[in-house]
Formats: sequence, C-alpha cells, structure tokens
Amino acid sequence: MIITTAHNTAKSGIEEYKEENWEKDLKIKPIRTYYNADKTYISEYRDLDNIVFNTTSGTWEIKQDSVVLNQIKPEKRSAAYHVKFQGKNIATFSALLDWTNNGKKDDLYVGKQQRVSDM
Repeated sequence: MIITTAHNTAKSGIEEYKEENWEKDLKIKPIRTYYNADKTYISEYRDLDNIVFNTTSGTWEIKQDSVVLNQIKPEKRSAAYHVKFQGKNIATFSALLDWTNNGKKDDLYVGKQQRVSDM
C-alpha cells in the first residue's frame, strides 16, 4: 500500500507498507475484505493475535474500470477505486482519498489485494 500526499497540501510525503513488513510497520494483520455476490462487502481488521478489532462494511458496484465502495458502517463514506488486474488473483486499487483528514480527497492511494479463496 502506498499513499502519496498530492495537491494543495503544506507538505508531501510517501507512506509505503510492503507485504513483508506489514505487521511490523502497521501492527496489524493484512486486512481481509470479502466481496459478496449480493454486492455487499465487509473488511476485517485483525490485531497481531488475529483477533478482529474493527470492521467496515457496505455495498460495492462496478462503474467502467472502477469499483465504488459505499461504506455504511461504522460511518458513511464513498470512494471510487480504479482497478487493474494482474491475472485472476491480484488486483491493484488506486484512488484519490482524504488520507490526511484535511477535508480534501487529494492523497493518492495505491493498494494491492490478493484473492485467497472463493467462498
């Protein structure tokens, strides 16, 4: 996962969390997101003991080359991610988000998701 501060900010920076250092750097397990056929999703955040400490959920929809996640819980928010597939099991998601909580969706997010199994 890479987040780059972009437009209209006082400072710029890159935060990069590589798979091999994820747990050390973020102090959590990789996030597990389940996309369901009924166009709902749930993301589970687990601590290093594999205990779920947070979940987000909502609906998803495809719009052209993007997936739109409409989060409902714990709070409402929406983001459209451009998706690029590498084979059948890996997808790269990119979007401008408000990562810095300054009220502007001007931070570039790039994250990779890997399919673990079909449910």
